[in-house]
Amino acid sequence: MATMNSTNNTQPPADRLKIPCTELPDQMLDPWWMLKFLLSSALAPFGIFILVVAYGRWISLRKKFTGPQNVAHEPDGSSHAVPDSLNRTVERPRDLLGELQIRAQNLTSTTNIWAQILNLLVFFASMIVYVIYLFEVSNRNTACLLHSSDCLASCYLGSIFEDNVAMLELGLHCFFIIHFLVRFTASHQKLWFILDPYTIVDYLTIPPAFVSICLNLSWTGFRFVRILHLFSVPDFLQYIGTLRNRTEMRFCQLICTSLSVLLAAAGLFHLLENSTDLFNEADVIREKALSYWEYVYFCIVTAGTVGYGDIKCITSQGRIFNAIFIIFTLAVVASILPDIFRIIANRKKYGGHYSEHGGKKHIVVCGNINFISAGGFLKEFLHKDRGSCDIKVIFMDLREPDIEMEGLLKRHFTDVEYLQGSAMHSHDLKRAKAEGCEACIIAANKYCIDPDAEDAANIMRVISIKNYHSSTRVIVELMQYHNKAYLLNIPSWNWKSGDEVVCLAELKLGLIAQSCIAPGFSTLMANLFTSRSFSTNDKTTSIVRNQ
Repeated sequence: MATMNSTNNTQPPADRLKIPCTELPDQMLDPWWMLKFLLSSALAPFGIFILVVAYGRWISLRKKFTGPQNVAHEPDGSSHAVPDSLNRTVERPRDLLGELQIRAQNLTSTTNIWAQILNLLVFFASMIVYVIYLFEVSNRNTACLLHSSDCLASCYLGSIFEDNVAMLELGLHCFFIIHFLVRFTASHQKLWFILDPYTIVDYLTIPPAFVSICLNLSWTGFRFVRILHLFSVPDFLQYIGTLRNRTEMRFCQLICTSLSVLLAAAGLFHLLENSTDLFNEADVIREKALSYWEYVYFCIVTAGTVGYGDIKCITSQGRIFNAIFIIFTLAVVASILPDIFRIIANRKKYGGHYSEHGGKKHIVVCGNINFISAGGFLKEFLHKDRGSCDIKVIFMDLREPDIEMEGLLKRHFTDVEYLQGSAMHSHDLKRAKAEGCEACIIAANKYCIDPDAEDAANIMRVISIKNYHSSTRVIVELMQYHNKAYLLNIPSWNWKSGDEVVCLAELKLGLIAQSCIAPGFSTLMANLFTSRSFSTNDKTTSIVRNQ
Protein backbone atom coordinates (compact mmCIF):
# COMPACT_ATOMS: atom_id res chain seq x y z
CA MET A 1 0.00 0.00 0.00
CA ALA A 2 3.00 2.29 0.57
CA THR A 3 3.96 2.03 -3.10
CA MET A 4 0.66 3.40 -4.39
CA ASN A 5 0.39 6.54 -6.49
CA SER A 6 2.06 9.36 -4.62
CA THR A 7 -0.42 11.89 -6.02
CA ASN A 8 -3.30 10.29 -4.16
CA ASN A 9 -1.45 9.59 -0.88
CA THR A 10 0.41 12.88 -0.52
CA GLN A 11 -1.19 15.04 2.12
CA PRO A 12 -2.24 18.43 0.78
CA PRO A 13 -0.65 21.54 2.26
CA ALA A 14 -2.41 22.92 5.29
CA ASP A 15 -1.64 26.60 4.68
CA ARG A 16 -4.13 26.95 1.83
CA LEU A 17 -7.91 27.16 2.12
CA LYS A 18 -8.66 25.81 -1.37
CA ILE A 19 -6.66 23.52 -3.61
CA PRO A 20 -7.33 21.82 -6.98
CA CYS A 21 -9.46 18.75 -6.48
CA THR A 22 -6.92 16.54 -8.28
CA GLU A 23 -4.51 17.07 -5.36
CA LEU A 24 -6.92 15.41 -2.94
CA PRO A 25 -6.78 11.67 -2.30
CA ASP A 26 -9.42 9.68 -4.15
CA GLN A 27 -11.24 8.68 -0.96
CA MET A 28 -11.73 12.34 -0.02
CA LEU A 29 -13.37 13.35 -3.31
CA ASP A 30 -16.87 12.37 -4.33
CA PRO A 31 -16.62 10.93 -7.88
CA TRP A 32 -20.18 12.07 -8.68
CA TRP A 33 -19.77 15.67 -7.57
CA MET A 34 -20.41 17.24 -11.00
CA LEU A 35 -23.49 15.07 -11.55
CA LYS A 36 -24.92 16.28 -8.24
CA PHE A 37 -24.46 19.91 -9.27
CA LEU A 38 -26.17 19.33 -12.61
CA LEU A 39 -29.04 17.38 -11.05
CA SER A 40 -29.68 20.15 -8.52
CA SER A 41 -30.28 22.61 -11.36
CA ALA A 42 -32.19 20.14 -13.53
CA LEU A 43 -34.58 19.00 -10.81
CA ALA A 44 -35.39 22.54 -9.58
CA PRO A 45 -38.00 23.31 -12.30
CA PHE A 46 -39.66 19.93 -11.78
CA GLY A 47 -39.97 20.65 -8.07
CA ILE A 48 -41.55 24.03 -8.83
CA PHE A 49 -43.89 22.38 -11.33
CA ILE A 50 -45.07 19.86 -8.71
CA LEU A 51 -45.60 22.73 -6.27
CA VAL A 52 -47.65 24.66 -8.84
CA VAL A 53 -49.81 21.63 -9.64
CA ALA A 54 -50.39 20.93 -5.95
CA TYR A 55 -51.29 24.58 -5.34
CA GLY A 56 -53.79 24.57 -8.23
CA ARG A 57 -55.33 21.35 -6.99
CA TRP A 58 -55.67 22.74 -3.48
CA ILE A 59 -57.39 25.89 -4.78
CA SER A 60 -59.87 23.84 -6.82
CA LEU A 61 -60.71 21.59 -3.86
CA ARG A 62 -61.16 24.60 -1.64
CA LYS A 63 -63.66 26.18 -4.04
CA LYS A 64 -65.47 22.85 -4.35
CA PHE A 65 -66.00 22.39 -0.60
CA THR A 66 -66.65 26.02 0.32
CA GLY A 67 -69.19 26.45 -2.51
CA PRO A 68 -69.97 29.60 -4.47
CA GLN A 69 -69.66 32.90 -2.66
CA ASN A 70 -72.84 34.52 -4.00
CA VAL A 71 -75.36 31.94 -2.71
CA ALA A 72 -77.53 32.64 0.35
CA HIS A 73 -79.03 29.79 2.42
CA GLU A 74 -82.50 30.12 3.99
CA PRO A 75 -83.55 28.55 7.30
CA ASP A 76 -85.84 26.08 5.52
CA GLY A 77 -82.85 24.65 3.61
CA SER A 78 -83.48 26.42 0.33
CA SER A 79 -80.87 28.61 -1.29
CA HIS A 80 -80.95 31.42 -3.79
CA ALA A 81 -78.39 33.56 -5.59
CA VAL A 82 -77.48 36.91 -4.10
CA PRO A 83 -77.38 39.78 -6.60
CA ASP A 84 -73.94 41.11 -7.39
CA SER A 85 -74.86 44.57 -6.16
CA LEU A 86 -75.65 43.18 -2.70
CA ASN A 87 -72.71 40.79 -2.81
CA ARG A 88 -70.27 43.66 -3.30
CA THR A 89 -71.49 45.42 -0.18
CA VAL A 90 -70.63 42.43 2.00
CA GLU A 91 -67.06 42.78 3.19
CA ARG A 92 -65.39 39.40 3.05
CA PRO A 93 -62.20 38.60 4.91
CA ARG A 94 -59.26 38.35 2.56
CA ASP A 95 -57.33 35.10 2.81
CA LEU A 96 -53.62 35.00 3.60
CA LEU A 97 -52.53 33.89 0.12
CA GLY A 98 -54.49 36.68 -1.54
CA GLU A 99 -52.95 39.25 0.77
CA LEU A 100 -49.46 37.93 0.08
CA GLN A 101 -50.05 37.99 -3.66
CA ILE A 102 -51.19 41.63 -3.56
CA ARG A 103 -48.15 42.66 -1.55
CA ALA A 104 -45.85 40.70 -3.85
CA GLN A 105 -47.41 42.36 -6.91
CA ASN A 106 -46.71 45.75 -5.37
CA LEU A 107 -43.07 44.75 -4.94
CA THR A 108 -42.78 43.70 -8.58
CA SER A 109 -44.73 46.57 -10.14
CA THR A 110 -42.63 48.86 -12.32
CA THR A 111 -44.47 51.92 -11.00
CA ASN A 112 -43.51 51.24 -7.39
CA ILE A 113 -40.30 52.85 -6.12
CA TRP A 114 -39.62 49.90 -3.78
CA ALA A 115 -39.94 47.50 -6.70
CA GLN A 116 -37.35 49.53 -8.61
CA ILE A 117 -35.02 49.47 -5.61
CA LEU A 118 -35.49 45.71 -5.26
CA ASN A 119 -34.73 45.13 -8.94
CA LEU A 120 -31.70 47.38 -8.69
CA LEU A 121 -30.40 45.39 -5.70
CA VAL A 122 -30.92 42.14 -7.63
CA PHE A 123 -28.97 43.57 -10.56
CA PHE A 124 -26.01 44.64 -8.41
CA ALA A 125 -26.06 41.32 -6.53
CA SER A 126 -25.97 39.47 -9.86
CA MET A 127 -23.03 41.57 -11.01
CA ILE A 128 -21.18 40.77 -7.76
CA VAL A 129 -21.73 37.04 -8.34
CA TYR A 130 -20.45 37.45 -11.90
CA VAL A 131 -17.34 39.29 -10.68
CA ILE A 132 -16.68 36.50 -8.16
CA TYR A 133 -17.00 34.02 -11.03
CA LEU A 134 -14.44 35.98 -13.08
CA PHE A 135 -12.09 36.06 -10.09
CA GLU A 136 -12.29 32.30 -9.58
CA VAL A 137 -11.85 31.30 -13.23
CA SER A 138 -8.86 33.65 -13.47
CA ASN A 139 -7.18 32.11 -10.43
CA ARG A 140 -7.85 28.57 -11.58
CA ASN A 141 -6.51 29.14 -15.08
CA THR A 142 -2.89 28.50 -14.01
CA ALA A 143 -3.79 25.25 -12.23
CA CYS A 144 -5.51 23.44 -15.10
CA LEU A 145 -2.66 22.79 -17.49
CA LEU A 146 -2.86 19.02 -17.11
CA HIS A 147 -6.34 18.44 -15.72
CA SER A 148 -9.21 20.31 -17.30
CA SER A 149 -11.47 19.71 -14.29
CA ASP A 150 -9.20 21.92 -12.17
CA CYS A 151 -10.40 24.91 -14.23
CA LEU A 152 -13.91 24.36 -12.88
CA ALA A 153 -13.66 23.19 -9.28
CA SER A 154 -11.64 23.69 -6.11
CA CYS A 155 -11.84 21.66 -2.92
CA TYR A 156 -11.74 23.09 0.58
CA LEU A 157 -9.22 21.70 3.05
CA GLY A 158 -11.22 22.94 5.98
CA SER A 159 -14.80 24.17 6.14
CA ILE A 160 -16.37 26.20 3.37
CA PHE A 161 -17.67 28.57 6.06
CA GLU A 162 -14.10 29.80 6.58
CA ASP A 163 -14.10 31.36 3.10
CA ASN A 164 -15.42 34.92 3.31
CA VAL A 165 -16.03 35.14 -0.45
CA ALA A 166 -18.05 31.91 -0.39
CA MET A 167 -20.13 33.22 2.51
CA LEU A 168 -20.76 36.48 0.66
CA GLU A 169 -21.92 34.55 -2.37
CA LEU A 170 -24.11 32.32 -0.20
CA GLY A 171 -25.77 35.39 1.32
CA LEU A 172 -26.43 36.80 -2.16
CA HIS A 173 -28.05 33.54 -3.23
CA CYS A 174 -30.27 33.64 -0.15
CA PHE A 175 -31.35 37.10 -1.32
CA PHE A 176 -32.02 35.63 -4.78
CA ILE A 177 -34.28 33.02 -3.15
CA ILE A 178 -36.32 35.79 -1.48
CA HIS A 179 -36.64 37.60 -4.80
CA PHE A 180 -37.63 34.34 -6.49
CA LEU A 181 -40.38 33.73 -3.94
CA VAL A 182 -41.68 37.28 -4.34
CA ARG A 183 -41.87 36.90 -8.12
CA PHE A 184 -43.45 33.47 -7.81
CA THR A 185 -46.13 34.76 -5.43
CA ALA A 186 -46.91 37.78 -7.61
CA SER A 187 -47.24 35.85 -10.87
CA HIS A 188 -50.73 34.95 -12.11
CA GLN A 189 -49.58 32.31 -14.60
CA LYS A 190 -47.45 30.00 -12.47
CA LEU A 191 -46.64 27.62 -15.32
CA TRP A 192 -45.34 30.42 -17.53
CA PHE A 193 -43.30 31.67 -14.58
CA ILE A 194 -41.37 28.39 -14.62
CA LEU A 195 -40.17 29.15 -18.17
CA ASP A 196 -39.29 32.80 -17.53
CA PRO A 197 -35.65 33.60 -18.50
CA TYR A 198 -34.82 35.09 -15.11
CA THR A 199 -36.35 32.04 -13.45
CA ILE A 200 -34.08 29.77 -15.51
CA VAL A 201 -31.12 31.86 -14.34
CA ASP A 202 -32.17 31.13 -10.75
CA TYR A 203 -32.41 27.40 -11.51
CA LEU A 204 -28.85 27.35 -12.82
CA THR A 205 -27.26 29.35 -9.99
CA ILE A 206 -29.15 29.00 -6.70
CA PRO A 207 -29.24 25.17 -6.15
CA PRO A 208 -25.50 24.64 -6.92
CA ALA A 209 -24.63 27.25 -4.29
CA PHE A 210 -26.14 25.05 -1.57
CA VAL A 211 -24.76 21.84 -3.05
CA SER A 212 -21.30 23.38 -2.65
CA ILE A 213 -21.88 23.53 1.10
CA CYS A 214 -22.84 19.87 1.23
CA LEU A 215 -19.85 18.72 -0.82
CA ASN A 216 -17.39 21.28 0.65
CA LEU A 217 -16.42 22.10 -2.92
CA SER A 218 -16.49 25.22 -5.07
CA TRP A 219 -17.66 24.83 -8.69
CA THR A 220 -17.76 27.67 -11.20
CA GLY A 221 -20.78 26.10 -12.87
CA PHE A 222 -23.38 28.33 -14.49
CA ARG A 223 -22.77 31.47 -12.45
CA PHE A 224 -21.86 33.31 -15.66
CA VAL A 225 -25.55 33.41 -16.62
CA ARG A 226 -26.00 36.17 -14.02
CA ILE A 227 -24.63 38.50 -16.68
CA LEU A 228 -27.98 38.12 -18.45
CA HIS A 229 -29.36 40.62 -15.93
CA LEU A 230 -27.84 43.25 -18.22
CA PHE A 231 -31.16 42.97 -20.05
CA SER A 232 -32.69 45.08 -17.27
CA VAL A 233 -30.23 47.98 -17.66
CA PRO A 234 -32.36 49.86 -20.26
CA ASP A 235 -35.36 49.73 -17.91
CA PHE A 236 -33.31 51.23 -15.07
CA LEU A 237 -31.90 53.98 -17.29
CA GLN A 238 -35.35 54.82 -18.58
CA TYR A 239 -36.76 54.94 -15.05
CA ILE A 240 -34.14 57.44 -13.83
CA GLY A 241 -34.58 59.54 -16.97
CA THR A 242 -31.25 58.85 -18.70
CA LEU A 243 -32.96 57.36 -21.76
CA ARG A 244 -35.53 59.86 -22.96
CA ASN A 245 -36.64 58.64 -26.37
CA ARG A 246 -37.32 55.45 -28.27
CA THR A 247 -34.08 55.59 -30.26
CA GLU A 248 -31.86 55.74 -27.19
CA MET A 249 -33.88 52.97 -25.55
CA ARG A 250 -33.57 50.69 -28.56
CA PHE A 251 -29.85 51.34 -28.97
CA CYS A 252 -29.20 50.55 -25.30
CA GLN A 253 -31.23 47.34 -25.61
CA LEU A 254 -29.16 46.21 -28.60
CA ILE A 255 -25.87 46.91 -26.84
CA CYS A 256 -26.90 45.13 -23.62
CA THR A 257 -28.28 42.15 -25.55
CA SER A 258 -25.13 41.72 -27.62
CA LEU A 259 -22.81 42.10 -24.62
CA SER A 260 -24.71 39.74 -22.33
CA VAL A 261 -25.06 37.04 -25.01
CA LEU A 262 -21.34 37.13 -25.84
CA LEU A 263 -20.24 36.99 -22.18
CA ALA A 264 -22.71 34.22 -21.33
CA ALA A 265 -21.68 32.18 -24.39
CA ALA A 266 -18.01 32.55 -23.43
CA GLY A 267 -18.80 31.18 -19.97
CA LEU A 268 -20.63 28.20 -21.48
CA PHE A 269 -17.71 27.49 -23.83
CA HIS A 270 -15.35 27.64 -20.84
CA LEU A 271 -17.55 25.17 -18.96
CA LEU A 272 -17.99 22.70 -21.84
CA GLU A 273 -14.40 22.75 -23.02
CA ASN A 274 -13.01 22.13 -19.53
CA SER A 275 -15.40 19.28 -18.77
CA THR A 276 -14.86 15.63 -19.62
CA ASP A 277 -15.77 14.79 -23.18
CA LEU A 278 -19.19 13.15 -23.16
CA PHE A 279 -18.38 10.97 -26.18
CA ASN A 280 -14.75 10.27 -25.33
CA GLU A 281 -13.54 8.49 -22.21
CA ALA A 282 -10.08 10.02 -22.36
CA ASP A 283 -9.62 13.26 -20.43
CA VAL A 284 -9.06 16.37 -22.46
CA ILE A 285 -5.46 17.60 -22.39
CA ARG A 286 -4.58 21.00 -23.80
CA GLU A 287 -1.16 22.30 -24.59
CA LYS A 288 -2.20 25.67 -23.19
CA ALA A 289 -4.89 26.55 -20.68
CA LEU A 290 -7.48 28.89 -22.20
CA SER A 291 -8.82 31.64 -19.99
CA TYR A 292 -12.36 32.96 -19.89
CA TRP A 293 -11.37 36.08 -21.82
CA GLU A 294 -9.87 33.98 -24.59
CA TYR A 295 -13.26 32.36 -25.00
CA VAL A 296 -14.79 35.86 -25.12
CA TYR A 297 -12.43 36.60 -28.00
CA PHE A 298 -13.43 33.29 -29.59
CA CYS A 299 -17.12 34.21 -29.35
CA ILE A 300 -16.53 37.63 -30.92
CA VAL A 301 -14.56 36.10 -33.80
CA THR A 302 -17.20 33.41 -34.30
CA ALA A 303 -20.05 35.92 -34.19
CA GLY A 304 -18.24 38.03 -36.76
CA THR A 305 -18.05 34.97 -39.09
CA VAL A 306 -14.25 35.40 -39.29
CA GLY A 307 -12.91 32.21 -37.73
CA TYR A 308 -9.12 32.69 -37.53
CA GLY A 309 -8.61 29.13 -36.27
CA ASP A 310 -6.20 30.08 -33.45
CA ILE A 311 -8.78 28.87 -30.90
CA LYS A 312 -11.02 25.90 -31.58
CA CYS A 313 -13.27 23.50 -29.70
CA ILE A 314 -11.77 20.09 -28.97
CA THR A 315 -14.57 18.42 -27.01
CA SER A 316 -17.67 16.94 -28.57
CA GLN A 317 -20.10 19.03 -26.50
CA GLY A 318 -18.08 22.15 -27.29
CA ARG A 319 -18.32 21.51 -31.02
CA ILE A 320 -22.05 20.87 -30.81
CA PHE A 321 -22.62 24.12 -28.94
CA ASN A 322 -20.33 25.93 -31.37
CA ALA A 323 -22.53 24.85 -34.29
CA ILE A 324 -25.64 26.04 -32.42
CA PHE A 325 -23.92 29.29 -31.49
CA ILE A 326 -22.97 30.03 -35.11
CA ILE A 327 -26.57 29.56 -36.28
CA PHE A 328 -27.87 31.64 -33.39
CA THR A 329 -25.41 34.50 -33.91
CA LEU A 330 -26.13 34.61 -37.64
CA ALA A 331 -29.80 35.14 -36.87
CA VAL A 332 -29.11 37.67 -34.11
CA VAL A 333 -26.55 39.66 -36.11
CA ALA A 334 -28.88 39.73 -39.11
CA SER A 335 -31.62 41.25 -36.94
CA ILE A 336 -29.47 43.60 -34.82
CA LEU A 337 -27.15 45.18 -37.40
CA PRO A 338 -29.94 46.77 -39.48
CA ASP A 339 -31.40 48.34 -36.34
CA ILE A 340 -27.99 49.72 -35.30
CA PHE A 341 -27.33 51.18 -38.75
CA ARG A 342 -30.82 52.67 -38.80
CA ILE A 343 -30.33 54.29 -35.41
CA ILE A 344 -26.97 55.75 -36.45
CA ALA A 345 -28.40 57.01 -39.75
CA ASN A 346 -31.39 58.65 -38.04
CA ARG A 347 -29.30 60.31 -35.35
CA LYS A 348 -29.67 64.07 -35.54
CA LYS A 349 -26.52 66.06 -36.25
CA TYR A 350 -27.76 68.89 -34.05
CA GLY A 351 -29.47 66.71 -31.45
CA GLY A 352 -26.90 67.12 -28.70
CA HIS A 353 -26.85 69.10 -25.48
CA TYR A 354 -25.34 72.45 -24.71
CA SER A 355 -22.45 72.13 -22.28
CA GLU A 356 -21.17 75.09 -20.32
CA HIS A 357 -17.44 75.79 -20.45
CA GLY A 358 -15.71 77.90 -17.86
CA GLY A 359 -18.91 79.48 -16.57
CA LYS A 360 -19.60 81.22 -19.87
CA LYS A 361 -23.06 82.78 -20.06
CA HIS A 362 -25.49 81.97 -22.86
CA ILE A 363 -28.80 83.06 -24.34
CA VAL A 364 -31.38 80.95 -26.21
CA VAL A 365 -32.90 82.30 -29.42
CA CYS A 366 -35.95 80.47 -30.81
CA GLY A 367 -39.02 81.18 -32.90
CA ASN A 368 -38.39 82.29 -36.48
CA ILE A 369 -34.83 81.08 -37.11
CA ASN A 370 -33.40 81.35 -40.63
CA PHE A 371 -30.34 82.73 -42.34
CA ILE A 372 -31.70 86.29 -42.63
CA SER A 373 -33.03 86.61 -39.07
CA ALA A 374 -30.07 84.83 -37.45
CA GLY A 375 -27.57 86.78 -39.55
CA GLY A 376 -29.13 90.12 -38.64
CA PHE A 377 -29.23 89.20 -34.96
CA LEU A 378 -25.58 88.08 -34.88
CA LYS A 379 -24.45 91.12 -36.85
CA GLU A 380 -25.89 93.38 -34.18
CA PHE A 381 -25.27 91.24 -31.12
CA LEU A 382 -21.63 90.42 -31.93
CA HIS A 383 -20.72 93.82 -33.33
CA LYS A 384 -17.11 94.78 -32.63
CA ASP A 385 -18.06 98.18 -31.24
CA ARG A 386 -19.68 96.39 -28.32
CA GLY A 387 -16.31 95.00 -27.27
CA SER A 388 -15.59 91.39 -26.44
CA CYS A 389 -18.86 89.47 -26.06
CA ASP A 390 -18.52 86.60 -23.62
CA ILE A 391 -22.03 85.25 -24.19
CA LYS A 392 -22.82 82.12 -26.19
CA VAL A 393 -25.80 82.28 -28.56
CA ILE A 394 -27.90 79.09 -28.79
CA PHE A 395 -30.23 78.93 -31.78
CA MET A 396 -33.00 76.35 -31.43
CA ASP A 397 -35.38 75.36 -34.21
CA LEU A 398 -37.11 72.17 -35.36
CA ARG A 399 -35.68 72.38 -38.87
CA GLU A 400 -32.16 71.43 -39.83
CA PRO A 401 -30.07 74.43 -40.91
CA ASP A 402 -29.71 74.93 -44.65
CA ILE A 403 -26.40 75.48 -46.44
CA GLU A 404 -26.41 79.24 -45.86
CA MET A 405 -27.24 78.78 -42.18
CA GLU A 406 -24.48 76.19 -41.77
CA GLY A 407 -22.01 78.65 -43.32
CA LEU A 408 -23.13 81.27 -40.83
CA LEU A 409 -22.66 78.83 -37.95
CA LYS A 410 -19.16 77.95 -39.14
CA ARG A 411 -18.15 81.63 -39.35
CA HIS A 412 -19.24 82.19 -35.76
CA PHE A 413 -18.55 78.71 -34.40
CA THR A 414 -16.84 80.06 -31.27
CA ASP A 415 -19.87 82.13 -30.23
CA VAL A 416 -22.84 80.29 -31.76
CA GLU A 417 -24.33 76.80 -31.36
CA TYR A 418 -27.35 75.28 -33.09
CA LEU A 419 -29.70 72.77 -31.49
CA GLN A 420 -32.48 71.04 -33.37
CA GLY A 421 -35.52 71.16 -31.15
CA SER A 422 -38.54 73.18 -30.07
CA ALA A 423 -39.22 75.52 -27.18
CA MET A 424 -42.55 73.72 -26.77
CA HIS A 425 -40.76 70.61 -25.44
CA SER A 426 -39.27 70.59 -21.95
CA HIS A 427 -36.68 68.03 -23.06
CA ASP A 428 -35.33 70.42 -25.70
CA LEU A 429 -35.31 73.30 -23.20
CA LYS A 430 -33.29 71.12 -20.86
CA ARG A 431 -30.85 70.36 -23.69
CA ALA A 432 -30.38 74.10 -24.18
CA LYS A 433 -30.12 74.64 -20.39
CA ALA A 434 -32.85 77.27 -20.51
CA GLU A 435 -33.04 77.31 -16.72
CA GLY A 436 -29.54 78.83 -16.51
CA CYS A 437 -29.53 81.15 -19.53
CA GLU A 438 -29.39 84.93 -19.33
CA ALA A 439 -32.54 85.25 -21.46
CA CYS A 440 -34.73 83.40 -23.92
CA ILE A 441 -35.38 85.51 -27.02
CA ILE A 442 -38.38 84.60 -29.17
CA ALA A 443 -38.14 86.06 -32.65
CA ALA A 444 -41.20 86.68 -34.83
CA ASN A 445 -41.54 86.34 -38.56
CA LYS A 446 -41.98 89.90 -39.83
CA TYR A 447 -43.09 88.65 -43.25
CA CYS A 448 -45.80 86.26 -42.05
CA ILE A 449 -49.22 86.20 -43.72
CA ASP A 450 -51.22 85.89 -40.49
CA PRO A 451 -49.73 88.09 -37.70
CA ASP A 452 -52.24 86.90 -35.10
CA ALA A 453 -51.29 83.26 -35.68
CA GLU A 454 -47.62 84.19 -35.42
CA ASP A 455 -48.23 86.00 -32.13
CA ALA A 456 -50.25 83.04 -30.79
CA ALA A 457 -47.36 80.66 -31.55
CA ASN A 458 -44.86 82.94 -29.78
CA ILE A 459 -47.13 83.35 -26.75
CA MET A 460 -47.35 79.55 -26.50
CA ARG A 461 -43.55 79.44 -26.53
CA VAL A 462 -43.53 81.90 -23.64
CA ILE A 463 -45.96 79.70 -21.68
CA SER A 464 -43.82 76.62 -22.35
CA ILE A 465 -40.62 78.33 -21.19
CA LYS A 466 -42.30 79.72 -18.06
CA ASN A 467 -43.78 76.32 -17.23
CA TYR A 468 -40.32 74.77 -17.56
CA HIS A 469 -38.61 77.39 -15.40
CA SER A 470 -40.65 80.28 -14.07
CA SER A 471 -37.69 82.57 -13.30
CA THR A 472 -36.18 82.43 -16.80
CA ARG A 473 -36.13 85.87 -18.40
CA VAL A 474 -38.11 85.98 -21.67
CA ILE A 475 -37.95 88.64 -24.38
CA VAL A 476 -40.68 88.02 -26.95
CA GLU A 477 -41.35 89.76 -30.25
CA LEU A 478 -45.01 90.24 -31.22
CA MET A 479 -46.57 91.61 -34.36
CA GLN A 480 -49.87 93.09 -33.09
CA TYR A 481 -50.30 95.46 -30.15
CA HIS A 482 -53.51 93.96 -28.80
CA ASN A 483 -51.85 90.56 -28.32
CA LYS A 484 -49.70 91.97 -25.52
CA ALA A 485 -52.65 91.63 -23.15
CA TYR A 486 -52.47 87.83 -23.32
CA LEU A 487 -49.05 87.89 -21.66
CA LEU A 488 -50.59 89.35 -18.51
CA ASN A 489 -52.58 86.13 -18.06
CA ILE A 490 -49.36 84.12 -17.61
CA PRO A 491 -48.84 83.81 -13.82
CA SER A 492 -45.03 83.76 -13.96
CA TRP A 493 -44.77 86.70 -16.39
CA ASN A 494 -43.13 89.52 -14.46
CA TRP A 495 -42.09 92.85 -15.91
CA LYS A 496 -40.00 93.63 -12.84
CA SER A 497 -37.77 90.55 -13.29
CA GLY A 498 -36.80 91.56 -16.83
CA ASP A 499 -39.51 89.98 -18.99
CA GLU A 500 -40.03 92.18 -22.03
CA VAL A 501 -42.24 92.29 -25.11
CA VAL A 502 -41.33 94.12 -28.30
CA CYS A 503 -44.33 94.92 -30.51
CA LEU A 504 -43.27 95.74 -34.06
CA ALA A 505 -46.55 97.44 -35.05
CA GLU A 506 -46.49 99.59 -31.92
CA LEU A 507 -42.88 100.54 -32.54
CA LYS A 508 -43.47 101.51 -36.17
CA LEU A 509 -46.59 103.54 -35.46
CA GLY A 510 -44.92 105.26 -32.52
CA LEU A 511 -41.96 106.34 -34.63
CA ILE A 512 -44.27 107.66 -37.36
CA ALA A 513 -46.29 109.60 -34.79
CA GLN A 514 -43.18 111.14 -33.24
CA SER A 515 -41.88 112.07 -36.71
CA CYS A 516 -45.02 114.14 -37.29
CA ILE A 517 -44.21 116.16 -34.17
CA ALA A 518 -40.42 116.22 -34.63
CA PRO A 519 -39.33 115.67 -38.24
CA GLY A 520 -36.31 113.40 -38.51
CA PHE A 521 -37.00 111.66 -35.17
CA SER A 522 -37.51 108.24 -36.83
CA THR A 523 -34.21 108.60 -38.71
CA LEU A 524 -32.40 109.49 -35.51
CA MET A 525 -33.82 106.53 -33.60
CA ALA A 526 -33.13 104.12 -36.47
CA ASN A 527 -29.50 105.22 -36.51
CA LEU A 528 -29.31 104.76 -32.74
CA PHE A 529 -30.81 101.26 -32.95
CA THR A 530 -28.37 100.07 -35.63
CA SER A 531 -24.61 99.65 -35.17
CA ARG A 532 -22.51 100.69 -38.16
CA SER A 533 -18.76 100.60 -38.68
CA PHE A 534 -16.71 102.47 -41.22
CA SER A 535 -13.03 103.19 -41.67
CA THR A 536 -11.72 106.78 -41.60
CA ASN A 537 -8.72 107.87 -43.67
CA ASP A 538 -5.99 110.24 -42.56
CA LYS A 539 -7.56 113.25 -44.28
CA THR A 540 -10.83 112.87 -42.45
CA THR A 541 -9.01 112.39 -39.18
CA SER A 542 -6.97 115.57 -39.66
CA ILE A 543 -10.11 117.57 -40.46
CA VAL A 544 -11.80 116.36 -37.31
CA ARG A 545 -8.74 117.27 -35.25
CA ASN A 546 -8.52 120.75 -36.78
CA GLN A 547 -12.14 121.38 -36.02
